[in-house]
Amino acid sequence: MNEIRKPYFSSALWPGVVLGLLSVIPMIKYGNLFCCLWVVAGGVVAAVVFKQEYGSIRPGQGAFVGFIAGIIGAFVMAIGNGILWFFFHENYFAQINEYIGPSELDAETFDMIAALMNNPTLVVFVTLFGALLVNAVFATIGGLIAGAFMDKKARREGFSGDITPTGKE
Repeated sequence: MNEIRKPYFSSALWPGVVLGLLSVIPMIKYGNLFCCLWVVAGGVVAAVVFKQEYGSIRPGQGAFVGFIAGIIGAFVMAIGNGILWFFFHENYFAQINEYIGPSELDAETFDMIAALMNNPTLVVFVTLFGALLVNAVFATIGGLIAGAFMDKKARREGFSGDITPTGKE
């Protein structure tokens, strides 16, 4: 059973790590505002790596390797946000003051929000939970699209005799 899971994990590891890093680095992370660009790209890259390593890919395999890359990326994002919180949490409070000024909220609610943002464990778990949901969906879609495209291309070339199967699946 380990032999079945290993190809997916090894193909998804680096795309998932890069997906998570691109999604957490300041300024670069805003690429995800364009239809979860880094997350979908992580799923696509994971499927491409899988095809390069094992010779063929089906859409279901692409979706699964994309899903695994998304999960790995979610954990990298959570750890990265925890590290960034440690160094820049004062800036988070400045942003809260800028967007949700105390004039719009009563003092009690504002203090509660500030107390929640001051808890690094909560920041990491909220990031992890949100990223698991988003990455699981969009990285799977990216892997599915890449797997379907490469499978269709391989079938088209395979019928003409241009490629030979490697025997790996």
